[in-house]
Amino acid sequence: MRKPIFGWAFPDSGAQVTLINPSLVKAMGGANLVKNASLRIKDAGGHIMETSGAVFVVISQKDAVSGLIRRTHQMAYVSAQAEDVVLSREAMESLKLVANLDDRMKASVNLVSNSSSPEMNEEDLGASGSSLHESRRFESTPAEG
Repeated sequence: MRKPIFGWAFPDSGAQVTLINPSLVKAMGGANLVKNASLRIKDAGGHIMETSGAVFVVISQKDAVSGLIRRTHQMAYVSAQAEDVVLSREAMESLKLVANLDDRMKASVNLVSNSSSPEMNEEDLGASGSSLHESRRFESTPAEG
């Protein structure tokens, strides 16, 4: 029986493919839907990630403010090395988690002294950080064939 699951996903703007842990595929009742797929996937450190196939999934997230549910259809490569679901750049864009992740954009770059200056504070140095490295909660279901 196929069923949706609610789990964690790691949005990775550097990922070219979506990954899913085999235990999640099994929990959704989708083990028999895994297709043979051979793709050489490397993690950010350049290490090869072993895959056992691919499965088509629907990933959805409910917007906390508007209540709108966004969905994206993805081919997810099954890998025991993925803790949960790793969202690719394309999946993140489809879910409207990010916009305009163009590889080459004009930006203003300023030098910052490494010595303490009374005119600078943590906000000037960008201490707020990025939220792309935080995990987000998503619902995943096997795509209907």
